[in-house]
Amino acid sequence: MAAGILWLRMPLPLRLNHINIYILDNGDGWTIIDTGYGDDATLSLWDQLLQGMLAEKPVHHIILTHHHPDHMGAAGWLARRTGAQLHMTRTEFLHAHLRASGVFRAHADIEKLFLLAHGMPADIAHIVADGGSGFMRVVQPMPATFARLHDGDVIEAGGRRWTVMTGGGHSDEQAMLYSPDDHILLSGDQVIASITPNLAASYVEPGGSPVDDYIASLDHIKESVGDATLVLSGHKLPFIGIRERIDALVAHHEETFRKICTAVERSPCQCIDLVPLLYRPGLSPHMTGLALAETLAHVNALCRRGHVQIHDSNGSFILRYL
Repeated sequence: MAAGILWLRMPLPLRLNHINIYILDNGDGWTIIDTGYGDDATLSLWDQLLQGMLAEKPVHHIILTHHHPDHMGAAGWLARRTGAQLHMTRTEFLHAHLRASGVFRAHADIEKLFLLAHGMPADIAHIVADGGSGFMRVVQPMPATFARLHDGDVIEAGGRRWTVMTGGGHSDEQAMLYSPDDHILLSGDQVIASITPNLAASYVEPGGSPVDDYIASLDHIKESVGDATLVLSGHKLPFIGIRERIDALVAHHEETFRKICTAVERSPCQCIDLVPLLYRPGLSPHMTGLALAETLAHVNALCRRGHVQIHDSNGSFILRYL
């Protein structure tokens, strides 16, 4: 990809079937950026790498962009296997441990009521609310300690200096690494070439507005990162032209706002009624859950803008245009 940067792909058993892994050559050791799932197939691939291509020197550091399983599932196993220091932002580290603790799984009944209130059919709501148990099947136990990444930190890896940038929306405090000297951005899931990261509101923070957090982060990236920068993201292909991509991402969300306002102005409805307007038909229960969560995130942003109101009608949440 560039001097001192190796690009690998690990498989994912999902519609999005891969995760991009970046390995930085520090001269006397390696720094790994994200790890993939912690399932047997991925661990076997890491074992082959550690005994093969990476065997000539130790892994010193593991940097995680955020706590989602496809990015950090194998991190605990890798840290124990190599003795590497784990680096991530505090919010993402604590969220990973919170997910692993099972606390969200214990709240499945609360989540189900929340989904039902937004109009999700009971059979799908049951599957979605029960889905949290799958987290630990693909995540190896996390280390108890970590080194914290702060926004604005400068670290050295792969023969260059990187500035840590953080952003919300897809995850609360996702870390990115930017090399202004060499015009390279390791963007995690914050900016991807051909897909938009999921922005989800949930029962945990029902009025949360991750879309606003995300757009604010995109504005900051656009101001801070040069347009000639090579963007190395967590999925899909590398690209150059980050400002055009950011403009397209913002336009996508503005179009979603427009579609929601048009539908709600036409007739009061529930969030689940908007999903067919925004997503392809035939979604699995899991994808329906993600679609509803992202729809609600946009609705919450519209509520903050004063365009839409969520009204509680005997336990059912009805959207009205203002």
